[in-house]
Amino acid sequence: MTPDMILKKVIRPALERAGITEKVIGWHSFRHSLATNLRAAGVDLKTAQELLRHANSRITFEVYTRAISSTKREANDRVMQMFLDAGKKTISAPSPAPSRTSARLLEGGDVQGKSSEERHLEEAS
Repeated sequence: MTPDMILKKVIRPALERAGITEKVIGWHSFRHSLATNLRAAGVDLKTAQELLRHANSRITFEVYTRAISSTKREANDRVMQMFLDAGKKTISAPSPAPSRTSARLLEGGDVQGKSSEERHLEEAS
């Protein structure tokens, strides 16, 4: 699945379920969040700069970080848990193809492959 499809099929529906509809969220939003969360976690500026692959730490400090309150952190944790839960539900193995027996039963036949009309004719004779 491409990054754009993940955004469209997983992330944006999760945001809607969380009631976040007034903001446009894209991959760059995650860069900002990562930088802010690194700062809130007490990661030193040089490490954050390297993780974000910035040319210098000034970019990291001035552009990508913002103040974060405990309330915002709790909200972020809840949304991230929703993403994780949604990912677990949607990733599963495909269903196996129906067997010939189940296909006959779905078509109104029996295990021997007889349709209801054939069974009715046998019962009538």
